[in-house]
Amino acid sequence: MSAWSGANTQDPMVIIRGLKRVRIATFDEAKESVRIDNATDYYPIKTQQGRNVRRAELLKTFFSRFPEQVENQIVRPLLARDLPFGTLCDLLSVNCLLKTDEYIAILGELDVDQRCDLVMEMLMDSNRNLGEIEFPPPFSWN
Repeated sequence: MSAWSGANTQDPMVIIRGLKRVRIATFDEAKESVRIDNATDYYPIKTQQGRNVRRAELLKTFFSRFPEQVENQIVRPLLARDLPFGTLCDLLSVNCLLKTDEYIAILGELDVDQRCDLVMEMLMDSNRNLGEIEFPPPFSWN
């Protein structure tokens, strides 16, 4: 688990990688305790058909950037599922090598359409080394 200051806010944020997006409501450094609140994804009013087109574009861009994942027996069924759009953006982005401020921008963006734009820009930049993707992502046992 990592704590960062949010991109669009001064409130610290926590991401439990691949599971949940939350905001730190209170942090008591002396007691080393944190109270967290859910940070709910925001879906601007758009047609579902429009979002389905964006989902298809995002997956096409992901697979063109990481062609070795096309035949991955874990990746294909997972991404073919009806994952919430925000969750899909998160899963694709947290597996790439990004700078901390880039993670902060993506994780701090609750508007899923704007988050998709950030992830698409990252995936489409051919000058970037996004690393070797490890999918599914590693999870901590603690």
